[in-house]
Amino acid sequence: MKARIEKCVADNNDALALLHSSAEIEHCRYPVDFAAGVATRLNHLPYMRHAVLLLSLEALLHAENNEKDAAIRSIFSGFGFARALSKEPCTISQFVRLGCYSRNITTLERVINRIDLADRQLIELAEYLYDIERTSDISCAFVGGRCMSLSFFTAPTSIDLGLFESVPDRPLTILFQGIGLVDMDAIIYLDFVEDYIEAIRLHYPQRLKVSDSINARIESMSNIHILAREVTSGLSMVITTEARTIAHLRTARTGLAVQRYRLATGVLPDTLSQLVPAYLDAVPEDPFDGQELRFKKRETGFVIYSIGEDLSDDGGTEKPKKRRGKNAPKWDVTFIVER
Repeated sequence: MKARIEKCVADNNDALALLHSSAEIEHCRYPVDFAAGVATRLNHLPYMRHAVLLLSLEALLHAENNEKDAAIRSIFSGFGFARALSKEPCTISQFVRLGCYSRNITTLERVINRIDLADRQLIELAEYLYDIERTSDISCAFVGGRCMSLSFFTAPTSIDLGLFESVPDRPLTILFQGIGLVDMDAIIYLDFVEDYIEAIRLHYPQRLKVSDSINARIESMSNIHILAREVTSGLSMVITTEARTIAHLRTARTGLAVQRYRLATGVLPDTLSQLVPAYLDAVPEDPFDGQELRFKKRETGFVIYSIGEDLSDDGGTEKPKKRRGKNAPKWDVTFIVER
């Protein structure tokens, strides 16, 4: 595996150099023409995932070679590269950004399990994670999505209906437009989006509770409002995904604080409160229930975890690689150090 990673990194050495350079650009955007509305093409997004994966492999290789500062730089570049999507006004862009953040946290977890970092390095990583959380904002997904979806309601027959799963064919859409149903659904959609934007202004976990109530109202709509249902589907998932990412950032930051405590004392803390105030200002809250993050010692190492969106404390169970179906095991949002 290491030999294959070495070859992959070597083959992409020039690309990695460019990725590191681009990650250092504080303010940037991709040349996307949003005038196309819901038909806007986001051709760069698949490459974002590949780029962050490549930086992740580089970080793991540096860790295997005990190149600590180089491994940290690769992690920082992974976050910085994904951060370029932070103001892109599309729901899918925010999903990709949050997904890239989670991959970077998983990479950090693997690095921490392979090498011993110095206190200054742990501090640097923790401060960076806090900054990522502080600047995370999904409001642009709702504001931008509202603008682009309006183009659909304004001229639904001019849009490629293949972009939507449940929208009826063109003759029926023309009928809906003629009887005023399109305009009615546009108003319903705008009201729901405004409610979501108001929800985003709330703190967790209240934000999730309000989002769930909005989604319940959407699910209870009459099936005749097929257009409104189509363009509002998945909006609540953006908020849930961000909450999961925030939880992941907080578990990672808390895990780094535990590592600093162990580095200073030679033992693990008994509770997270022992990290306050020397290593944490306060124990971070779980965005899903507002309680403090959970901490468990293990036979080897420890786990910091959030109960996740199912609101079930599963004892710090790591997310399984395969979790489909009704009988899929439950899991928590974890940061695990097994050493």
